[in-house]
Amino acid sequence: MTPQSPSVQRPVIPEAKLLEVRSLFQPDENATAFLEVDLDGSLKFHKSSLILTDRRLLACQDGQKNWQIWDLQPDSRLLLNDHAGVGSLELVSHGERQGVWRFTLGLQASATRMVAQLERQMAQVDGEGRALQTVLTEAVCPVCQAPLEEGADECTRCGREDLAPPSTWTLLKLWRFGRPYRNQLLLGFALTLTMMNVDGFNGIVVIGWVVESQRSTKFS
Repeated sequence: MTPQSPSVQRPVIPEAKLLEVRSLFQPDENATAFLEVDLDGSLKFHKSSLILTDRRLLACQDGQKNWQIWDLQPDSRLLLNDHAGVGSLELVSHGERQGVWRFTLGLQASATRMVAQLERQMAQVDGEGRALQTVLTEAVCPVCQAPLEEGADECTRCGREDLAPPSTWTLLKLWRFGRPYRNQLLLGFALTLTMMNVDGFNGIVVIGWVVESQRSTKFS
C-alpha cells in the first residue's frame, strides 16, 4: 500500500486517518484523493471520510468501524450537485447510484478536486476496467496532472491551447466591430496615457490630435 508517493508534494490522507485505514489497502494500492464531508443523510452535522484510490472508493462515518467499499468500474463517475446550500456527491456505476454523501458548500472545492481526480483515473482505464500502468515518479503535466509521454516536453492531453496567441483574423474582427467608435476609443486611449503620466506634453499633443480628428470627421 502506497497512500503517498515520494513524487507527491502533499499528503493524500491526513496522518491521523492514515493510521486507521492502513490495513484496508491492498498490495500496491495507491490513495489518490481524500475528502471529509460534514453532513449525514438527515443533513445533521456528522463527519464522514471518503478515500479514493486507483482501484476503489472507501467511505465511513465517524464513530463507525466498518468501511463501505466500492470497486471502480470503467463507467464509475462522481456526480457533484448542490441545492439550497447543501452539496451532494454521488458515486454512479452501471447507471445506478452506489452511494451519496452530503456536505456544506464550504467543501465544494475539495469535492470538485475528488471528482476531477476520478475523471483523470477513468481516462486511463481500458475497456475491460483494467488500470493502465503508469509510474507515479514519472513527469506529469503541471496543468492537468496527466503523465507526460516518454521524451515529451509538452502535454498532449491539454495541448496548452490557453497559451496560444490570438489569431490576426480575431484582431481584425475586433477592429471592425470597434470602428464606429474609433474616435471615442482614441480619446480614451489618450486620456489613459495622460493619467499614467507617461509624458505630460505628449499627452496634451495626443489629445489635441484626437480632438482635431473628431472635428475633421464631423465636418467632412
